[in-house]
Amino acid sequence: MLKSSGKHSVEVVVRVRPQQSDVPLAPTYTISDDTRTIAIRQPQPGKEMSYKFNTVFGPEAQQEDIYAPVSGFVEAAVKGENATIFAYGSTGSGKTHTMQGTPDNPGVILRSVKTLLALVERQKIEGKWTEHKVSVAYFELYKEKVNDLIDQKNRDLPIRETRNGSITIPGLAKIPITTMAQFQVVLEDALSKRQVAATNLNSQSSRSHAILLVEVTKVLAENPVICVGSKLHLIDLAGSEDNRKTGNRGDSERISESAAINTSLFTLSKVLDAINKKQQRIPYRDSKLTRLLQDSLGGGARSCVVVCVDPKPESFGETHNSLKFASKAKEVVNVSVSRVTAPVAVQRSSGKARTQLPFGRARLPNTAVRPSKLVVRPKKQVLAPPLERGVNVDVKVLSQIEQNLAALSSNMRDGPDAATEARLARLEKAFLGGPASPAAAPTPVPASTPSSLTIPPKILDMTPATKLKVAKAKIMEAKAYEKIDTDTAIKCYEEAAGLLPKATQLKVHQKIEALLREKNPVMVCDESMIVISDDDDPESAKSAMPRRPLQSVNQQRPRGQTTKLRQISVKRKAADSDSDSD
Repeated sequence: MLKSSGKHSVEVVVRVRPQQSDVPLAPTYTISDDTRTIAIRQPQPGKEMSYKFNTVFGPEAQQEDIYAPVSGFVEAAVKGENATIFAYGSTGSGKTHTMQGTPDNPGVILRSVKTLLALVERQKIEGKWTEHKVSVAYFELYKEKVNDLIDQKNRDLPIRETRNGSITIPGLAKIPITTMAQFQVVLEDALSKRQVAATNLNSQSSRSHAILLVEVTKVLAENPVICVGSKLHLIDLAGSEDNRKTGNRGDSERISESAAINTSLFTLSKVLDAINKKQQRIPYRDSKLTRLLQDSLGGGARSCVVVCVDPKPESFGETHNSLKFASKAKEVVNVSVSRVTAPVAVQRSSGKARTQLPFGRARLPNTAVRPSKLVVRPKKQVLAPPLERGVNVDVKVLSQIEQNLAALSSNMRDGPDAATEARLARLEKAFLGGPASPAAAPTPVPASTPSSLTIPPKILDMTPATKLKVAKAKIMEAKAYEKIDTDTAIKCYEEAAGLLPKATQLKVHQKIEALLREKNPVMVCDESMIVISDDDDPESAKSAMPRRPLQSVNQQRPRGQTTKLRQISVKRKAADSDSDSD
């Protein structure tokens, strides 16, 4: 379950790097007294441009000063919100020093993890949360490839998006930690594998974007059990480069690295423009860097950008571009959310246990469930629709109908009486949804005539496709029995008719009627007609069979056959009248 904690703009902190030259240079910038505005001046013709941010630090600022305004993002991660802190700037502007620092003067990464572990330990002491888990992963984005810095076997890893919109990297190694000593061992080993190289501007220039992922999971052992998961990204971006200044010309490896870095940073700028202009398409997928930052820019995470600038006059262009990027970044608004998941185990009606994972994603055995659908409801029993008019019939009702029909079948040869006909009409209405007319003329139905009302209860559990397959098999079986056992063939046809839809039942009923004629050569006509048998004596035919139509429910006689029988009836009546008059 995602709980919104409000809208938050991306916060921007600017840090001016101290001058490295022993010769003092004329300042090219000024910082306001409230440390929120920085103004830079062009060397020529001296035009001044000012930018306002959350906080601006001068060259005299220390590492703890830089960390103070970003510490709130670490606290947000412990509470359950995703947070991102990343350093941006040109090459040689002090990004890596700001993020990593030194053992004696640690940077944002070491201070953030230390604060996070302290907050987790405090929550353990308070006893509000019964279980805490902190794990870290370190990877780099080198030439648009995600490489694991903890386990170097994991190269060129894919980037995936979960059902709830969270970005994840399958196969990434994650190490659980509980103390700073454990984290420092992991960090030092990972940093030794990062791609760095010497350029004219920096002896240890970063050739890749380095991302530290810290995952925090908390469990509350109450009734129900609640699980909270969050992610903290600490990113040291590689700086944009001018190959004329870095001296990369002639070195194809450095040129390709520089091209990949500049392309990803340019895409990052395009993403900010698209978000601020509220464009329909945000080009997150144009670069793997922006894909990783999708949740941090315009998503559901709280974000902070630490922009590092170089005060040297020859670096004015890079400083100006960095400040313009920061101005666009501060306009981005994220709707931060807390990822509080549902109970860890909820019993479903089928008896299967439901496991709940952190970071807002739930998992069921063979089922994926969105966080917004965490309410578990018992599975409804879905019955296949009956064969007539799509009316759902309960199994008990159907069983009662079958019993009543079985009781009626013994009296149907001579035709049902009025009470029996009324009961049959009520059953027809209950099962088919059709009109029940107790006063309707009684319709005798032979015991061997098929009835669409008699449906085995097991048929209700079949799907339409299964019914069709079974019906075809029954028809093939009936055809095999036609010359051997007529009764068995008729029974198979009846079962097939019960499985087929109403529009298809007519052909099967016609086949059954043909088999009945072969077995008992008697033709059935309506009430105004005389029944004719093979006997030449009409009087014996009258006494042999009833005068009422022996027609089953839903059975329709072909129109041509009825017309022919009526013509024969008229001729017979005329012949009878002539004989009586004589």
